[in-house]
Amino acid sequence: GASAHETVARTVAAKSCAAIKGRVDAVPGEGALFLRSYDAANGAGEPPEPALATAAFVYDEALATIALIGCGALPEAVRIGEALRIAATTEARLRNVHRAGPVEAKAQANGWWDAPRQRWLEDAYQAGTATGNVAWAALALLALHDATREAKWLDAARGLGRWIVANESD
Repeated sequence: GASAHETVARTVAAKSCAAIKGRVDAVPGEGALFLRSYDAANGAGEPPEPALATAAFVYDEALATIALIGCGALPEAVRIGEALRIAATTEARLRNVHRAGPVEAKAQANGWWDAPRQRWLEDAYQAGTATGNVAWAALALLALHDATREAKWLDAARGLGRWIVANESD
């Protein structure tokens, strides 16, 4: 039989898979989406920090995609992967953070309305592009290509690789 350690590992894996899958399934439909990276400290709702309230960090989205593939939850992985693919192919670059929620023709930048100053604000890091985040997104897209054999995933990953070479090589 399984050792106590293996039993605990399987239990943790099953709970983790169910939690990520549940987050995806909580968004109606089958379309592309980014998951919010942070919840409030009590686990319910948005965090109070405006920069995090609707933030979907690309690294988190990539890891969720890869994890869902490993969990056998391919439809859910495809929903997040499709949001990554849209963001990677419809903009000049993949941002570090996009707005959480459904993604249609274009991924939205994350930001917030600052009422006292009467203006839209964006966090400089979130609006930027880091090589590691681009690489993790490419890995998630490659994992989807391995799982589905669909060329669109490989094409998008190649585009991200070309961006890294063109913009981050020295």
